[in-house]
Amino acid sequence: MSIASQEPSPVRVRRSPADVFVTRPVLAAVLSLFIVLLGLRAVFDLPVQQYPRIDASSLVITTVFVGASAEDVQGFVTEPIERAVAQIPDIDYVDSITTAGLSTVRVWLRFDADADAALARVSARLDAIASDLPDDIEPPSIDVQRADRPNATFYISVTSD
Repeated sequence: MSIASQEPSPVRVRRSPADVFVTRPVLAAVLSLFIVLLGLRAVFDLPVQQYPRIDASSLVITTVFVGASAEDVQGFVTEPIERAVAQIPDIDYVDSITTAGLSTVRVWLRFDADADAALARVSARLDAIASDLPDDIEPPSIDVQRADRPNATFYISVTSD
């Protein structure tokens, strides 16, 4: 018997599409750069209408009551102002900080509320309660502060059963 030399049959190796990028790293780098550039172009070409403008404002009412303790300022200035402005439409909530001689009431408006209309209503309410406030205080000053600043603010709501 003669033993014939047999060559082993070639084994077919199944290649995945990722093997092309492993064997050709330059192709992988060029394709990745192309995808990044395409993504950057898409980001800068988005129309402005995709980003709605949201007006979020707050009104800050500052009242100085020289020589008064924090308790007196709280009882005679802060609380009457809070009660008066809390009933105005488009108010989300009211908070305050009271220190000796100074009352700061912040009135947070609902999103997309007209800050100018709210300012007029708050001013009219403060004029209406001016006789209820002590005579020794300086007239309350009202500042409009925009909440839609360049720094992003997120409102997150989490609910659970």
